[in-house]
Amino acid sequence: MWSSRSSAASCPPASCGHRPGSIAWRGSSRSTSPATVAPSTFDLDLSLSHGFRQLVQRHLPAIGYGQTRSYGEVAMLVGNPKAVRAVGTACATNPLPVVVPCHRVLRADGSLGGYIGGAEAKSTLLHLEAA
Repeated sequence: MWSSRSSAASCPPASCGHRPGSIAWRGSSRSTSPATVAPSTFDLDLSLSHGFRQLVQRHLPAIGYGQTRSYGEVAMLVGNPKAVRAVGTACATNPLPVVVPCHRVLRADGSLGGYIGGAEAKSTLLHLEAA
């Protein structure tokens, strides 16, 4: 079970400046610490997905680095709280699985759930972000 789960809801776009479909990228060729680099924002082309799947994938970047959400929390975030399984499908069909952070979405009980790269890859990514 993943233990660094954040219980806070995702930030509302109006309060943090996040736009669904964009991602705040932290990284630099000179630094390996995300905290030491100023974030920049760029738009993602999610045209490989459509409808509800694309809606979910556009909201996944709102889950902050080192934070997690449940499939149910993501369903509520996109305005369809009963679509928990559809959120799982949207994560499973994510065309950009590391850039669009579907690895940050967990089961309601805090266990990992699925990931296109496998459970070990999902666990590794979450541990790297927690460091």
